[in-house]
This record gives sequence, C-alpha cells and structure tokens, in this order.
Amino acid sequence: MSAYQEDNSGRRDDRGTTPLVLGIIALVFSVIGLRLVAIVLGIIAVCLSHEERHYSESANAGFIMGVIAISLSLVIIVGALFLSFSILMPFFWLI
Repeated sequence: MSAYQEDNSGRRDDRGTTPLVLGIIALVFSVIGLRLVAIVLGIIAVCLSHEERHYSESANAGFIMGVIAISLSLVIIVGALFLSFSILMPFFWLI
C-alpha cells in the first residue's frame, strides 16, 4: 500500500508523522543548545519528508521545521565562532 492510499477502514496511511515529530524535536534541540543533534535530526526529517511532503501536510510541516532547525543551528554556530574569533583577534599578536 502506498503512503497516500486509504486502507479498508477509511484511515489514511500517513507517513508524515515521523518527519513532523523529528522536525519538532530538532527545533527544540536547536533552541536549547544541542545544535549538532538538531542538525542531524533536521537532516533526517528533511530526507524522510522529501517524497511525502506533496501529499501530506504533516510531512510538509516536518520538512519546514527540519529546514528551520538546520538553518537556525548553523547560524548560531557560525555566529558563535565569528564572535569568539573577533573577541580573541587582538590577543593573537601576543603569540
């Protein structure tokens, strides 16, 4: 049975729930400080929802949250690296 066909009970086999949950967890982890875990979970959410996002709203939401979690984590990591190097730059001449 494909992901977008109904079974005999009338319920839809929705594979978009897993990317949605992973996207939510990745977004929470990117905010609380576990950014590398958030990047990994975001990539998994994006990969799982790539095929299903045109047929399932929850897969589309998981895709969007995964992309936001990856972007937010990368921006914070790059910003922290830039800030730490800009603060330490005046002291490099002492080395």
